Formats: sequence, C-alpha cells, structure tokens
Amino acid sequence: MEKVSYIYMMGSASRRARYTGVTAPLYKRVWEHKNNLGGYFTSKYKCYRLVYFEQFAKVETAIAREKEIKGWRREKKDKLVESINPGWKDLAADWYPEELLKDGAPIEFQVKPNTRSLGSTRPLKTARARSRPSG
Repeated sequence: MEKVSYIYMMGSASRRARYTGVTAPLYKRVWEHKNNLGGYFTSKYKCYRLVYFEQFAKVETAIAREKEIKGWRREKKDKLVESINPGWKDLAADWYPEELLKDGAPIEFQVKPNTRSLGSTRPLKTARARSRPSG
C-alpha cells in the first residue's frame, strides 16, 4: 500500500514569496515550516501560511506535479492558489490545538530528531588566516 503524499505551497503574508514542496505527513511538515524548521527558504522569506495543497495516492505522481508547478510562471501559480483559496488564507490556521499556539502560531510538536551524524561533537578550532606569498 502506498503512502498518501501531498504537494503544497507555503506563502508569505505579503504574497511575494511562495514555496512549493512535496511531503507525506502534511500536518507535520506545515508545522515545521511554521516553526522555522522547514528549511532555509521558508525561514528567510517567512513563508508560514499553507495556501494550497493537493493529495496523491503515489509519491511519484506528487513529485511529477511538484516539478510541473515549479516550472510555471508566478501568474499561473497565483491562479492555481486562487482557484481554491481566493483570499490566500492560511489553510492550516485551525489544524493545531489551541494549547500549542502562541500568538497564533504552533509552538510545540513532537518532531523526531534527525538521526544523521553531524560528525564530531568536539569544538572546532579557530581558523587562522593563511599568509599569501607575495609575487
């Protein structure tokens, strides 16, 4: 049995930036974006609102759709969002229990720790500037 997969768009409050991604656990992934755990782009451009999503039975189909949408111009993406969400409201605004909200944003959720090794845990030595030979 295949896992249900989603493509989704996170948007900034100004609507200037939007992020398109693919995931299996949409609930968890949106929470990560809202709490700056989603990645560099969404944190930098404050893409905290879920403005669009689609559900797929096969992850391959979701990935193909994500690639298709990422290839579109901004205007076409805007029309897609507005086809189901004309006000660009946060579709996940009521997904999280009230006790997990602080100023309207979720603050605590059980996220599995990353099990990848980040290398040695000893402190890094201070880098020294190399002297360049003149010539």
